[in-house]
Amino acid sequence: MAASSAPSAPSPLPASRSAPLPDPYHVLIATSLPSSLDAPCQARSVVGELLRRGRRPEMVDTACLLTSELVANAVVHAGSPVELVIDLDRARLAVEVIDRSAAPLRPTDADVLATGGRGLALVDRLADSWGVTKILPGKSVWFALTT
Repeated sequence: MAASSAPSAPSPLPASRSAPLPDPYHVLIATSLPSSLDAPCQARSVVGELLRRGRRPEMVDTACLLTSELVANAVVHAGSPVELVIDLDRARLAVEVIDRSAAPLRPTDADVLATGGRGLALVDRLADSWGVTKILPGKSVWFALTT
């Protein structure tokens, strides 16, 4: 008896390549925050919990401070709800705060006695990199810390 050979379905990948395995150390979180004075605290909680669970306690303080500054700026200056996107892998933490205002950032030189105006200076000093990306209808302000 001859063996029958049924036609096989073509592989979705070329024979010389295999699909990459997902990185078990990569976490991507996106959440919406209200335009309220509670939003920075909520953002700190999300970032802090992720870093503690991801066994990155050395990053908690700096990441929470920078996240809080970016979210507070968005709430105060954009006056809109914000999207918080956190991307953590083995090499770095990236935090992105998206608001609906197209107004550009205006870093200031805060007076020594001023109670505000130092947020972007802190981000510039403590983050390994940071920037602003124009998007419709607003902007994304982000920072990255390497692990």
